[in-house]
Amino acid sequence: MDLLWWICWILVFKCNLCYENLSVRNATIVSQSSTYNFTKNGLHVYRVAEKANDEFNGTKEADCAHTSPGHEKAWFQVELDALYSLKWITITYRDEWPDTWRPYRFRNFYLDVANISAANSLHGTTDRYQCHQDKTPSNEIPPTVVDIPCNQVAKYVIVETIYDYPNDTEIGAILEICEIEVYGCPLHHFGPDCRSCGNCKFCNIELGCFCPNGYYGSPSSCIQCSKNCLGNTCNGNDGSCDQGCKKGFYGKMCGIKCNTNCLDATCRQNGSCISGCKNGFYGTFCNISCSPHCVNKQCLYGTGDCDDQGCEVGYYGEKCNRTCFNCFGKSCSREDGGCNDGCIVKFYGNDCTQPCPPNCKNHICDKDRGICTEGCQSGYFGNKCEMPCLISAYCSSNTCHQLNGTCEKECVARWKGPYCNVSEKSDVDPLKEEDSTTIMIGAGVGSVVVVALIVIIVVVMFRVRRTKEENHHQNVAYRQGNNGMTILLQISTYKNVYAISY
Repeated sequence: MDLLWWICWILVFKCNLCYENLSVRNATIVSQSSTYNFTKNGLHVYRVAEKANDEFNGTKEADCAHTSPGHEKAWFQVELDALYSLKWITITYRDEWPDTWRPYRFRNFYLDVANISAANSLHGTTDRYQCHQDKTPSNEIPPTVVDIPCNQVAKYVIVETIYDYPNDTEIGAILEICEIEVYGCPLHHFGPDCRSCGNCKFCNIELGCFCPNGYYGSPSSCIQCSKNCLGNTCNGNDGSCDQGCKKGFYGKMCGIKCNTNCLDATCRQNGSCISGCKNGFYGTFCNISCSPHCVNKQCLYGTGDCDDQGCEVGYYGEKCNRTCFNCFGKSCSREDGGCNDGCIVKFYGNDCTQPCPPNCKNHICDKDRGICTEGCQSGYFGNKCEMPCLISAYCSSNTCHQLNGTCEKECVARWKGPYCNVSEKSDVDPLKEEDSTTIMIGAGVGSVVVVALIVIIVVVMFRVRRTKEENHHQNVAYRQGNNGMTILLQISTYKNVYAISY
């Protein structure tokens, strides 16, 4: 009794751990590309497809479905009544060991699943998904029973071959399937007992709720990866495009368009342009405009310096963003701004930034040294017209020679000399005549002073003598200096003492 209980428990437990064999469902239809038939004892015998899902695992010829010879391709198909989540397929092939017949014809077969029948689909196309390809070496015999994992969703299970066994007495590809078992669950169910996945968007027959490739997030609320992710795949946790972005996009989730100034509209995942910039832009992201004064608006991708075509007329510098100043024709050297064709009026120097001396005639001077090339304005002379003329008012032109300052033309009547300051009548330099007059005036003034001193001395002597007569106590002393110009007079009386010195 206990043994019977254990047997029942094991059978129930085993059943709970098994996926459903979908091939034996009442609604399942099996078919094959052709059916082998022959006459035996006056009866027509057919090896129909249904022999492969009768739940009998015999491997003799009479136990198996059998396609007819003479065809390039043979297929056997299990058609389910709906889409199912498949787990694995088990195939049992004809094998009459220890007799002579072995499963030679089974070599190189392949197993596909599809949503379209074998008659309307082709192996190797997007209509099918290949779960298995037999690769038994030519010196070995394929196995009689094959278990094929196939975790897919499909309606059709297709076994197909184009292999023609070279030592066969029959010609063409032939299939001899004795039993086919297709295990799986209805859609949205998982596990050996095919439990429901509930409200999950996606259900895997092994895992239950999950997010497949192309989605991320929690299994209960999968979010589709950005359509701009390369390969339409992304990180299952945060949705970041691990494989990169499709052309024209960047960012963690490839949601940002590359700068339209990127050449070929391609950029790295951080937005930096891959192939450089379109004409007129530069920088890592091609978001900086080249100088508008680069020829053809072309500049170097990395630095923004104008390329070898140089600058437009009137500009210089690596980026052609500096203006040529006061250059004739506005043309200057790109390197230092030096004017190529000289300066405009009023300026000189290599870069024509220095103004010509203010006293140059017509404000024109030499480009290199600033020398006044057309002479000086009236009243000045020198290379740069920096010195006032030395000529007198008797120079007829009232202008002097630029080099030495002499009168540029002739003197007026009765005057002569380089500076027109010598009178022809006296041959005396007017400047010297003025000096003589000054001397004469000084001499006259000196004479008057001397006479006044003499008068004073006489008066003083007279008074002294008179006083002496009136007063018997008086002394007078005279003394003349060595130079004859100083007189010391001392007068002593009882009452006063006078001292006079000249």
